Amino acid sequence: MPRPHRYTDDHTPGGPVFEIMLKCVGGTYLLRPDDELNAIIVGELAHALYVFRGWIRVHEFVCQSNHLHALISGVCQEAIEDFMEYFAGNVAVKIGRLRDWQGRVWNARYSLTQVFPSAQRVRQRYLWAQGLPENLYASPSENPCVSSFHAWSTGKRHLKGVRYDGTAMCKAGVGWRDPAARKPFGQAMTVELHPLPIDEGKSKRELVALARNTAKALIAEHDERRTLQGVGVLGADKMRAMSPYARPKQTKRGKAAPLAVGTEDEVAAFKLRHAAAGATRDEVVLRLVRNPATAEYPEGAAMPSVLRKAIRQANDQDVKTAQVLVQAGRPDEPQAVLRATPRRRPWPTLPDEVPVARGARTKKRRSRGGTRKQRRPTSRADRLRRRGRTLLRVGPKRRRRVTGRLGTAGQRPLTPREVPLPPTAAGPAATGAVIIRRVIRLQIRPAVEGSDEDAATRQRALSALSKPALT
Repeated sequence: MPRPHRYTDDHTPGGPVFEIMLKCVGGTYLLRPDDELNAIIVGELAHALYVFRGWIRVHEFVCQSNHLHALISGVCQEAIEDFMEYFAGNVAVKIGRLRDWQGRVWNARYSLTQVFPSAQRVRQRYLWAQGLPENLYASPSENPCVSSFHAWSTGKRHLKGVRYDGTAMCKAGVGWRDPAARKPFGQAMTVELHPLPIDEGKSKRELVALARNTAKALIAEHDERRTLQGVGVLGADKMRAMSPYARPKQTKRGKAAPLAVGTEDEVAAFKLRHAAAGATRDEVVLRLVRNPATAEYPEGAAMPSVLRKAIRQANDQDVKTAQVLVQAGRPDEPQAVLRATPRRRPWPTLPDEVPVARGARTKKRRSRGGTRKQRRPTSRADRLRRRGRTLLRVGPKRRRRVTGRLGTAGQRPLTPREVPLPPTAAGPAATGAVIIRRVIRLQIRPAVEGSDEDAATRQRALSALSKPALT
């Protein structure tokens, strides 16, 4: 998830567009341009888009030696967060194998900025101009790294890459240092580029002319600047000859990424909505700790993973409830139960969780000293997380535990418990016990409560589901 907590304006005409920037740790040139690494980055991007097909669209994608930029759009911010975790994790693993790099690849979290239609052309021009202010090359077409400008200026509208199956390579005993040995394990992948919402409906010829005219203006602007300064360009060959483990002498530490870019009125109104949603979110967290049934999450605010897992679990439980009612001979009641189910807002079903590759987040550095470092004592929060518990921050250095385990159905077994069998008509309480599973649910209520009839229908369905079967 990006920092800080974000708010998405779902009412943007043409759909919300976001600008993403991801930096390498310490400014290291781990993304130094070469044909092999460029193909791997595009291949992993294409694979991530295939996993999240229908949820994410890519408009622009530009890399430099130590960072990358992208303009993407998604149906909701939760899908963008899952997509970035999956894509950045897989690329980090492949870069670590290819560069023989131990440790983190990316620097902390990525930055996420919403781009209003009035600023989309400006941000597109900024991405195409990457490398020109630093005098790396003279034209956007000379960028040796991955760049979507090559596709737009030629009319291809796609990027080609290769994705290697690391699992198959490991089983076959093939390493990453021999390109010829791992070639049979590669699969050609293609990334389809989509025009920005402001360019929807334009023909292929118009898009090509737009890219070429923008390039001509950028070349003239920076040629004049270099002439006045008396400097030249580094060149693509010297960029490829750089060491991937080197760092710049001095990195630029600019301001933090803004929440949104657009006109002054648009940004001011957006900040007001963002502040209101943040205040509502803090109140929801406190209500969630005290009484989950009264939580009303603000529309447009990014939902934490705790609530996303709870909603997935509640949806799974609703499906099971409907199946029980159908088997009991009441096929008309499942629809009433689903209508009475508390919902956050009328949006598409959240995408299923995608497992991140092992070692994608952080790798432990190899110890160089002769003495073994002592482990620091684990905190209460770490111990609870290891046992599958969930903590919510309710204040400075104050956390409260959410009762139960919030796991998606099928990924982690719920805690079983034994209950005595109820008395039957044949005699007293039967001996023995029945193992049932305890399900902890968090209900996210909408602003308008359902009717009493719907609530009664849902209560009867849940009570029928919770009764253990006597065998």
